Amino acid sequence: SISPQAFTDSGPTPAQAAAGQDASYMNVIQTLTRDVVADANMIRDLQAQQQQLLAQQNTVANQIDTFQAMPGPVGAPGPQGMMGVPGPQGPWGFTGARGFRGAPGQPATGRMGPAGPPGPPAPCADCPYGTWITGHYEATMPEGLQIDGSNVTMSDCLPLSDTCKELGVADNLCGECIATDNGWKLVNDKMGLQFEGKSFDDNRIGKGSIQAQNVCVLAKYGNKGSIIEPATAECFGESDANLNEIPHWFGNCNAGDDNMNTCCSNAMLLESGFDFSEFSTGNTCASDDDDDDVLGSLQCSFSSEVQVEKD
Repeated sequence: SISPQAFTDSGPTPAQAAAGQDASYMNVIQTLTRDVVADANMIRDLQAQQQQLLAQQNTVANQIDTFQAMPGPVGAPGPQGMMGVPGPQGPWGFTGARGFRGAPGQPATGRMGPAGPPGPPAPCADCPYGTWITGHYEATMPEGLQIDGSNVTMSDCLPLSDTCKELGVADNLCGECIATDNGWKLVNDKMGLQFEGKSFDDNRIGKGSIQAQNVCVLAKYGNKGSIIEPATAECFGESDANLNEIPHWFGNCNAGDDNMNTCCSNAMLLESGFDFSEFSTGNTCASDDDDDDVLGSLQCSFSSEVQVEKD
């Protein structure tokens, strides 16, 4: 048993303990308490060190994640891939405007050839279409017309008569000139009205059309003539379906179409110095082999004021 003194005794001194003296109960309790407190402090310090190590570990992990997320340097370009499949063909574009006439070419440098043999005599000195004769030249027979083997002959193209001259007609277009109440009329029921071997478009030739007015200007002033009085909207033409279809000047376009004013005779009114032969032939600005009914008659009138019938 433990004596009551053991609870109050402070215990042996170190020298006494070394000599083998037993420790008191309180001495043992104090020693154990001191050791427990020391162990608890050590555990707390170890836990604090563990938290610091964990924080450092997290910091290092975050830095590793940051470096892993950063993009690396750009690599070299890869090899060229194969060509893809061609896409579908797009729609056709609109027809462009007619280009400007080019500059004249360089003159030829060849030598003059020998003189040809004399040509046959002209069939008619007053006919608008003829052939070569010695010392004189008449306009050649237009393409599509024949002297023999056809119901169209050179005599079917009527010459410019005195009546035509009195009415102020410069080019009768192979037609007969007839005076009317408000002007004059050209008619040819054998071969139709023609210019340079071609007739005129059987579309858009009705009353007030630009094409009808322009053909009247061609007849009155001649090709490249100076226009003094413009044609009126009373002008009109009539095609003759009883005659054979032949090549024609292009006139099947809308009035006022700026994209066709150099190729279509119905696009705009002619101005002085015009060249009717620069219009396209057939049914497109690019010219084609389209044939139409010939223009059988043309009614013309002129005034000091321009008159254009609205579409």
